[in-house]
Amino acid sequence: MGAYKVSHGRVRDVLTAAGVEIRSAGEQVRRSGVRRKPLDTEEIARRYEGGESELALSRAFHVSRGTIRLRLVAAGVTLRTVSGANRLRMQRLTFEERAALASSANEARRREGWYPDPSDPVALARAPKVARTREVTKSATWSTEDRVTDALQERGHLVRTQVAVHGYNLDIAVGNVAVEVHTSAYHPGRHPRLVRRTVELGEAGWHVLYVWITRAHPYADRCADELVTHLHALQRLPSGVREERVIRGSGQLEAVLRVDFNERALVPAPVDAGQA
Repeated sequence: MGAYKVSHGRVRDVLTAAGVEIRSAGEQVRRSGVRRKPLDTEEIARRYEGGESELALSRAFHVSRGTIRLRLVAAGVTLRTVSGANRLRMQRLTFEERAALASSANEARRREGWYPDPSDPVALARAPKVARTREVTKSATWSTEDRVTDALQERGHLVRTQVAVHGYNLDIAVGNVAVEVHTSAYHPGRHPRLVRRTVELGEAGWHVLYVWITRAHPYADRCADELVTHLHALQRLPSGVREERVIRGSGQLEAVLRVDFNERALVPAPVDAGQA
């Protein structure tokens, strides 16, 4: 099984098809004189609660994943949900590994309609329903968004996550400000797709506040304080004005852009645009 990198069931099927008699477990022990080492349920439970997955434990103990799960249940261990396992996995990844996963996830979002293609009427029609489903299931959240969410809640803000707006899912919503966590290398205020998205959100009454986290500017506590400052500034703007602001993960203000509804574009905001 290990030598051919296939499952036990696949090896068994090949042997059966070839007419080979399958030895019983007892016969195998008699021939080899080697008994399988008994499984240490306490160790399995301890390692699982320490963060190892069922799959990793099955490989370590050379048994099936189902056997590991049965031992965990017998030991009274609360099994992790899929989302819990994914959260633990993300916490153990380096920034570079998380960024690589986020890049792949963002590409999947574009393919699956998270950012609906305006030239595809089918995608546009189904996008609102898909977005509402994701708002309920919270299937798009990840650890960096959770850090920003927690920081804003700790500072007294009422936060909503994965809010569905016209086929989009906002990462975080505070009042009428969409807080978006951006980890790609390109500037969010210059990417055509994101500019179009900001204009559409502006037309729907939203400001957009990007947290731009990169290797050179990792997320720091100072960023949360700057977020609060700019949240207040955006909420003080006149009702007919909509802006996009970009803050680096280190807390540095990168850009203040205003939505030009006539040109459906982003333009530099005036100096007196309520910048904090």
